[in-house]
Amino acid sequence: MREGKMDGVYYFTYSQHMDSSYLKRLQITYSAPIPAFLPDYRLVFNVLEDELFRFEKRGLANIVPARGNRVEGVLYEIAEDDFLKLDEDIGVPDMKYYRKLVFACSCSGRRISAMTYAGWPDVTAYGLLPSHDYLKKIIQAARQSKVPSEFRHWLESHPTTI
Repeated sequence: MREGKMDGVYYFTYSQHMDSSYLKRLQITYSAPIPAFLPDYRLVFNVLEDELFRFEKRGLANIVPARGNRVEGVLYEIAEDDFLKLDEDIGVPDMKYYRKLVFACSCSGRRISAMTYAGWPDVTAYGLLPSHDYLKKIIQAARQSKVPSEFRHWLESHPTTI
């Protein structure tokens, strides 16, 4: 830290990590959250929750390029070393997700370089839905982080599996 500021990397999150309690649980030091969005991407639930149970059709959150769309989320500044903790929690070692450099926009219009996570194409599928409990965690995180109400309403009306 330098004069009260972190010398870290921005992390853009669009899932349950919008709730800072997840970062606390992982013992990650972070800056105050910055509401932000990822332009020209869309939020989907197409990462197979468990490849062994493909028939259950349960999907985890992912971002896919989609011109004209946007994914709401939160930016945190974290230490670069803490990405190893996030990698483990998100599923990088299991080859579900990988880190990706993106350019998020803060609500003030500032364009910020950040790392996020995207699903590997070979663990994605069409026709998946989030489980009720998983989506509930994302909705709670969206409420806590004060993402725009339109996005929260979209999440609240999204179909789920049991």
